Amino acid sequence: MAETSQAPETSSPVQATGTVKSLPEVKNYLQNTPNSQVRLDHEESQNYVIQVYEIKNGHTATFNWYKINKITGKVEKEFN
Repeated sequence: MAETSQAPETSSPVQATGTVKSLPEVKNYLQNTPNSQVRLDHEESQNYVIQVYEIKNGHTATFNWYKINKITGKVEKEFN
């Protein structure tokens, strides 16, 4: 995971998804990409893993993956 930032404490998948949706680059992507989605992909022992993507021409085009620490709310994104 490349970049990190601090977010409020995150104790649920719904909060983790909301944290990702509130990131400026994700807000911009969601506004400019009509079929975009933000969803919990899976949980790891200490993280929620959220995928931001769109379905385009029959395949999934991922904008980015985000790991949200379940205790601290720390956000790590896969791609810069």
